Amino acid sequence: EDIQKQIDSIMSSHTYKAYEDEREIVDGDTLNIDYVGKVDGVEFEGGSTGGEGTEVTIGVTSYIDDFLEQLVGHKVGETFDINVTFPDPYENNTELSGKEATFTVTINHIIVTRTYELTDDFVEKNLKDTYGYTSVENMRETIAKDLRDSQVYTAMMETILENCPVSEVPQKLVDNEITIVMKQLKYTALQYSMEVSTLLTYYYGVDSEEAFRTNYEEQIRETISQYMVMMAIAEDANLFATEQDLADYFKNEMSVDD
Repeated sequence: EDIQKQIDSIMSSHTYKAYEDEREIVDGDTLNIDYVGKVDGVEFEGGSTGGEGTEVTIGVTSYIDDFLEQLVGHKVGETFDINVTFPDPYENNTELSGKEATFTVTINHIIVTRTYELTDDFVEKNLKDTYGYTSVENMRETIAKDLRDSQVYTAMMETILENCPVSEVPQKLVDNEITIVMKQLKYTALQYSMEVSTLLTYYYGVDSEEAFRTNYEEQIRETISQYMVMMAIAEDANLFATEQDLADYFKNEMSVDD
């Protein structure tokens, strides 16, 4: 089930639009329609698609009154009138405020989104460059391995952290981490001419550095304790990064100096 969920997630970004024109329109349908609007029998500016068609979704696209809901039950190819009343006031065109209008609507198509069939050929052409998959079987095997590796890693980390209590996290490390976060936010705020408090609210749900510290200091402390455990294990196993390791790791992102 987990493998299929991953496949479905990947395939959800590989879709195409098709027409489904042999049934009645229902709420939620996406349609291509044309219309001509009239008030007192006279067409008004902005009230027509000009025969170019427009795409709308019933219940999603915002139209006046119950314009789109009146399309339910009709079929592709039909041309019919619907009646609506403009809101009062109607800011888009104050001359139409509160007026009744008749729209002659033509249903061109019901538009549906389809997912491409998952075949070896599709995988080769569309997923190989991004994911490295070479066939449907290879895709399933790779996803299964990645999921297993991730779950094994998670289980391993949980076991290590449960059995490696950290007696103390130096406060200076916590303060340093908070300083880094705040510097990044201040830099971003400067770039976009925003207030730091706005970014704090957007990203963290707080409005000041003090509130950020109050809400997130314990979480930061926990993260640092995990880093400390990993550093201790690496030190015990005599693992360290060489200059070549750094060069290999960053070769596609930035210079080693940076």
